Amino acid sequence: MQNRKREHQQFQWCDQIASEGRAKVEEYDPLIERIRKLEDQPMSIKDLAVNGEDLAKIGIPKSKEMGEILSKLLEMVIDYPTLNQKDTLLDQARRIRSASGSQEQA
Repeated sequence: MQNRKREHQQFQWCDQIASEGRAKVEEYDPLIERIRKLEDQPMSIKDLAVNGEDLAKIGIPKSKEMGEILSKLLEMVIDYPTLNQKDTLLDQARRIRSASGSQEQA
């Protein structure tokens, strides 16, 4: 997540320099291309292929625990965007819950 924020700041800086005529936009094509790729990647819990209702269906109660699991899933998907698939995330949610030692297993 930190890298994305930094890249966004770099993009803004490049845009400012280019708009002031201090550099040619073409010089920043590699950075612009990287940012375009990031636009399609999940950045928030709302971008996940699962939501709280999906987790509730597998037995995870709406609680602080659910929020923590969703946050952990987001961290995983930010690092590995290909994991953002419903079945994969539900399996990961079960593993996270199991590892936390929750009394009620999904």
